[in-house]
Amino acid sequence: CKEQECRNGMEYFTDTSGKGYCKYPDTEVYCETTAGAYRQYCYNSAGKKCATITHTGTIDQGVCTDPGCPEGFEYGYVSGGGYYGCVNKNTGVSCQYHAYASPPHVCYYNGKSCGEKCDYDGTNCGVVYLPQCAEPGVCPQTGYKMTDGCECKGQVTTKENGDSYCCAPGYEYLESGCSQI
Repeated sequence: CKEQECRNGMEYFTDTSGKGYCKYPDTEVYCETTAGAYRQYCYNSAGKKCATITHTGTIDQGVCTDPGCPEGFEYGYVSGGGYYGCVNKNTGVSCQYHAYASPPHVCYYNGKSCGEKCDYDGTNCGVVYLPQCAEPGVCPQTGYKMTDGCECKGQVTTKENGDSYCCAPGYEYLESGCSQI
């Protein structure tokens, strides 16, 4: 029965206190056992929560080992995201795996949502929330007022007063911000 609580190639083991865990063979990564819960938390070799896996055994968020972070980034805790991924301590940009995004990364700038569907270095984002995750000359897609001549890679809404706002594809700027069309 205990082996059935471990998925995705993990094996059941008990720690010194007798508590059961699931562990990937030949690694220090381990996860909680499951009795049908939707998500299991996983921990890296430092014992820090680094990822979740779903009831089907697939990774949902985060990564428990270095995914091959790009130059200037290192494997570490993603502030704002709550799991581990790639962190650039000089720029404040950090990105973690998230299954719903494609490419599957969400990024943060100093703990605030910066972009979705990005590369691990915070570039090539499909949706941009802050300038730190935007390409040069491209507007954030969160109702950013396009007064500095940036390009919007989404939906531009121009109001009667002439002000233009940039929203993500499929959204338009209403009175208080971007809303789905």
